[in-house]
Amino acid sequence: DACQLTPLTGEMLSVTVLIAAAAAAAVSAAPAALVTGNADQAGNCPAGYSNVTGTDDCFKLYTLAKAYPDAEDWCMQDGGHLASIHSAEERNNLNDIIGDASPLIGIKCTTISSCSWSDGTPMDYQNFIYGQPTLEYGSCAYLFYNDDKFYSWNCATPLNTFLCRAKSLTPQDYCPPGYTPYGANCVSVKNVPQTANDAEYACQIEGGHLASIHSYDENSFLEWLLTNTTGANAHIGLRYGNNPNDFVTGSPTPSYYWTDNSYYSFNNWAVPEFPDTHFGLCGQLLGTDEFGNPGEWSNIPCTTKQPFICEKSQGVSPPYAPLECPKMQYFEDSGIVYSPGFPYVIPYGLHCEYLLAGNLGTTLLVNFPVLSIAGGKLSLYDGMSVGTPMAVLGGSDSRRMFTTTQNIMKIVYETSYLTAGEGWEAQFISQIPMPEMTTIAVPTTTPYVWPTTIRPTTAAATTCPDQHLNADVQIDSPGLPLGYPRNANCWYFVTGKKGSRLVVDFEFIDTKRGTDYVSIRDGPYTSSIEIGRVSGKTRQNTVRYVSTTNYVTLQFVSDADKGGSGWTCTVDNYQ
Repeated sequence: DACQLTPLTGEMLSVTVLIAAAAAAAVSAAPAALVTGNADQAGNCPAGYSNVTGTDDCFKLYTLAKAYPDAEDWCMQDGGHLASIHSAEERNNLNDIIGDASPLIGIKCTTISSCSWSDGTPMDYQNFIYGQPTLEYGSCAYLFYNDDKFYSWNCATPLNTFLCRAKSLTPQDYCPPGYTPYGANCVSVKNVPQTANDAEYACQIEGGHLASIHSYDENSFLEWLLTNTTGANAHIGLRYGNNPNDFVTGSPTPSYYWTDNSYYSFNNWAVPEFPDTHFGLCGQLLGTDEFGNPGEWSNIPCTTKQPFICEKSQGVSPPYAPLECPKMQYFEDSGIVYSPGFPYVIPYGLHCEYLLAGNLGTTLLVNFPVLSIAGGKLSLYDGMSVGTPMAVLGGSDSRRMFTTTQNIMKIVYETSYLTAGEGWEAQFISQIPMPEMTTIAVPTTTPYVWPTTIRPTTAAATTCPDQHLNADVQIDSPGLPLGYPRNANCWYFVTGKKGSRLVVDFEFIDTKRGTDYVSIRDGPYTSSIEIGRVSGKTRQNTVRYVSTTNYVTLQFVSDADKGGSGWTCTVDNYQ
């Protein structure tokens, strides 16, 4: 699958960890100051996680649209689970992390009275809104930002944020197998001979770079690690040439630089012979006395195959996509596409093209839950045309949704030396276009005067024509409170302010449970993903749903038998 990370093959992956015995001996002999970890300055948390008052665990809010199984997998990659919550105090202390988000959490219910946390911790606290949990809405739940309540959610429906919880780390936990902690980083000697470029690529695949060295202590640590593993010379991330950092000033000049773009502020050349570019444009750390003393540096041809040293930040996992443009650039029907190196590395000099395609007669709905490409450019084309793009994205322009008029979208992704950030994630689905309908303008005066097609005042309605409405509106079932029509199939298409989401609140519901219901769809089309369904009787408390875009579509369905008095809801701009 082109959307997934393609593993390397061949000798590059034949050995990717330290020799176990040597590594164990090395760690036991290392000075304590050199192997002390520091995964995150926020109290020994994995990278990107933060401590919360009242617990020793760490939390992280992801702004990625994931359904429950995918969100749980994502958290497990960090060594955690979707968040469990064990007290009202703990819930309140999460406010600084979740802000105004309403994230998916780790609770899952098999019945209305039997729920459990995905991390296996005791179910000693739950705080569902009145009338929930209800399996009719879903067996999972999200945490609403504006109160302390849990709201039932369909486990198969993506939600645009989720909250992970992980244990705080001990120094042994900071780095993955094969890596040794040093300061805030993890380092690994790879005893697989590679050229300098292939070695850098192999380190990037694991979420890092060839090692850069910025102090005598760090140099001594790497010398010691190299001596206790291969005892050979090894590639480090030192290069001579046009420093990519100099492109910021517009005056690139040949110089020494590190491949991780850190500042070249320390050196340990084997003087007086080195540095000397006649011997090569790459740098190596000496593990032998062939060109100087062990621990010193020398130049070497970049094509030389030898061991190498990788370095990465603690808690960083491998990226979710290869570092080059995909060989198979055609994606069908629906799916997720990641930029090369997402979410840790943005290779420079990319020109990638992607074709997203649906069946003939459909259009595409494309959402970017994550987009962070400062200095890069993402051009979107409606169809195969390479003329004027429908949109050009850059910077941190995330959470935007685009709809084509054809069944194909072409995406062109370009990066330069200046591009920085996480990259991007695109989610797309194909759908049948919504038929053209007459728009009902919402008056700007207050109070709003309801059209009689929405709120009859003297008799029960017998029809319910489709309605286009603007957000910050109340919608009543046809015929309320005298009863809604039989065999109804009513559609309400609601549009909010650009850049906002919509919150749908049902204050009153009186329908025949199961057969008569309101379906809430996350998007502007009849084929948009259903995020909830309300049915039955709920009179005392609000049932709430939050969209991921500024569009919501409601469908009201009834059967041939007499139903209840109806329902009323409000749809308001949110965030």
